[in-house]
Amino acid sequence: MPEFSVTRTIEAPVAAVWNELADFGNIVAWNPGVTESYLTSEQESGVGTTRHCSLAPLGAIQERIMSWEPHRRLEINIYEFSRLPMRDAHADFRLRDLGGARTEVEIHYRYEPSRLGKLIPAAYFQSQLERGMGALLKGLDQHVTPAQRS
Repeated sequence: MPEFSVTRTIEAPVAAVWNELADFGNIVAWNPGVTESYLTSEQESGVGTTRHCSLAPLGAIQERIMSWEPHRRLEINIYEFSRLPMRDAHADFRLRDLGGARTEVEIHYRYEPSRLGKLIPAAYFQSQLERGMGALLKGLDQHVTPAQRS
């Protein structure tokens, strides 16, 4: 599976960043690529929780929490795609307290292109995914620290 990582330092304490990630059904509040999100499981947090995300104009995805370590790690399996040329993906969020109300957030992303996805030049496909993960982190940053951003 191809993989990459993106990292961003957020000027907010780990607890504030984790609270946004842990509100699993509400990613629409801060991810600019998501137009609608909601839980699809009765469970609201922890391993096994699932959600639906609509992505404009890229259809929708279904996600499941695979690892849940409060204030440290959240791993998500994206297991169903409509329109996106992928078969499987994992987004592993790692939080690191930098002190002074600063948090480093790293997303390690692994994915398996679908048959159609394999027809897209690999470097282009990955650059688009990296750009999307970067926008996700920027949205999280701006949502957690709105008073400090213009």
